Amino acid sequence: MIRSALASILALAALSGPAATAQTASAADGLNIVFTLEPRQQPDQVQLELTYSSGPRSKGQSSGPRAWSDLSGLDPAALTRSAEGPVRFRIAAEAGTLDCAGTAGRGAGAGSCRFDADEAFAEAMTRRGLERPDAAEQFALALHGARLSLLETLDRHGYSQPSTDDFLAATIHDVDESYVAEMAQAGYDFDSLQTLIAFRIHDVDPDYVRAMAAADPSLKKLSGQRLLAMRIHDVDPDYVRGMVEAGLRDLDADDLVAMRIHDVTPELVRELTALGYRNLSQSQLTAFGVHNVTPAYIRAMAEAGYPNLTASQLITLKVHGVDPDFARDLAAAGVTADSLPHVRRR
Repeated sequence: MIRSALASILALAALSGPAATAQTASAADGLNIVFTLEPRQQPDQVQLELTYSSGPRSKGQSSGPRAWSDLSGLDPAALTRSAEGPVRFRIAAEAGTLDCAGTAGRGAGAGSCRFDADEAFAEAMTRRGLERPDAAEQFALALHGARLSLLETLDRHGYSQPSTDDFLAATIHDVDESYVAEMAQAGYDFDSLQTLIAFRIHDVDPDYVRAMAAADPSLKKLSGQRLLAMRIHDVDPDYVRGMVEAGLRDLDADDLVAMRIHDVTPELVRELTALGYRNLSQSQLTAFGVHNVTPAYIRAMAEAGYPNLTASQLITLKVHGVDPDFARDLAAAGVTADSLPHVRRR
């Protein structure tokens, strides 16, 4: 269970995190690790790729930028020298230490590594109720800089005991002690670490929480689920302020998400107001977006002989496929707007 979940989490990191991509299927006690180095445009960074395996069916890879300072003992000039020469470096973390040796020069480097797992780190995890990590899991924890202080912070803020997989996922997605504390100060403590990980993946941070509350008072103290949905669907403070300036009041988080999904913009609200459609509810505006009731459609229906249609009539006409060309001749014959859908169905 742990190993399959680890594969899923590391695959998610490959999709969600720019700094690392990784996946693994299973792990044994021994890890075979090789590295490559390449220069990056940023002078303080190097591209480090690690490929590791612990058997014919257990392979993984992690690739991303690293600060030169993370690779203790490696001179940046070694990568760009004109002739290849030996290099050694070490990456130290709470969960263990990676010692690497190889050659570098002419813009590249390669070699092999040995990972020494920190036994005290694994024992501390088990004392806190987590499942003991195997070699591949502890290597991943070390690679992404997992710290035991995160577990202490989570416990202090009332989170339930995370799994080893969740601990790793939190580390991969930069859920650190300060993020936990800052979100708690903003009013967001959760029972499950997975919710906080989702917040971090989708960039829900204290600044976003404060900015949304400042954009409209009705968006204070939202549930975590609603806050996350708004962030996922790009309901940002600018969008909220635009809606308020367009005349909407008492904004509802669910309606904001629905309006955003269906392209109801502040510009659309202002155009509808100019056409006489003031004080439309948020659900009516969403229905306009869903059924493509546009200002152009309203004007065309008025020109076809059906001015001053209500919001409900416009939605009904659109639902039944009544277009201005169809309506024009019927208007001349005296057919009412409410009768147009019935005629259309014949």
